[in-house]
Amino acid sequence: MGPAGFLCGSRYINQDRSLGSFVSGTKRRWKIVKDDKSSLEAALKWDIRQKLKRLILNKMNEEQCMNGFLKEFFNFVDKLKAMDLEIADDLLSILMLYAIPDSHESFRIAIESRD
Repeated sequence: MGPAGFLCGSRYINQDRSLGSFVSGTKRRWKIVKDDKSSLEAALKWDIRQKLKRLILNKMNEEQCMNGFLKEFFNFVDKLKAMDLEIADDLLSILMLYAIPDSHESFRIAIESRD
């Protein structure tokens, strides 16, 4: 029978059954878990930054239909909300209005003047 082990993230860790190796193995396993946690946090931060950047820099082109653009815009908003990142509605409306092309300026002005 081979040594027992466990799966940590994407790594399989062999486990020896002696007390000395248990103590050193526990430290090693904890370090792996801690490293995986910090790399997961870094990946989540990177993902949030990418989604925010895409939301902020997203611009509608002249050939794109408004419905498709709005669907994509609010899809990003929903993804950020799923990550517990709330964006104020006022900021979302500003981002959305200034993402539409200049050919829709009369629409932008009409919406802005409603406040």
